[in-house]
Amino acid sequence: MRDELLIDRVAVFVNPDSAYSSHLGVEFARKFESIGGRITDTVFLSRDADDYEGMLKRVRTKKPELIYLPIEAGDVIRIIKDGEKMGWAPRIMGSDGLLSMVLANYKEESHLLDGLLATDLYSYEAPLTSYGKRVASLYKGKGTTYAVLGVEGYALLIDAMNRCTDPDDRSCINSMIRSTLNFTGFMGKISIGANGKATRSLFINSIQGERMKYIVKVY
Repeated sequence: MRDELLIDRVAVFVNPDSAYSSHLGVEFARKFESIGGRITDTVFLSRDADDYEGMLKRVRTKKPELIYLPIEAGDVIRIIKDGEKMGWAPRIMGSDGLLSMVLANYKEESHLLDGLLATDLYSYEAPLTSYGKRVASLYKGKGTTYAVLGVEGYALLIDAMNRCTDPDDRSCINSMIRSTLNFTGFMGKISIGANGKATRSLFINSIQGERMKYIVKVY
């Protein structure tokens, strides 16, 4: 990612009350620093945080080239707005499902995302697998991250049930899901380990006009 985006200095905002946000922030920082990047700040947003502008002013002094925001859509919008008040428009990267959440809950402010980068499990322009093409041919609307995850989740469940002698055996189904290897998903292969964590490709998109423009696929 550092090579494709030509970015060396990043500030990270995380919500410590969210295990998912915290995990994304830690993993992003770990990977970015491992390839020679520098994390200029890690900002923790508490539930009652209200001085976003003050936080942004402090972050700006260290001159990050990008702000990574694996946080709720409403907080991303507020940070964008407060940055505009300051006359600061840093490059911003959101996390999985950001556009979907904004379209579902803040559609009137979706224009604020134009130009943002976002990591995601889905992209409108990335190549589809044969399975993805079959699904897309049946669905006429514009897909979203959560629609794709729903389709894949259902397919993974059916696959696990078909690998059990008794498809009603919940223990077997759970075991089969946690031993999934190279399952063909919508845009790539999915494997799920014994710990329940999935390994799959990740996309970096640029959001433009309520669409996710494909930039690069990260394996």
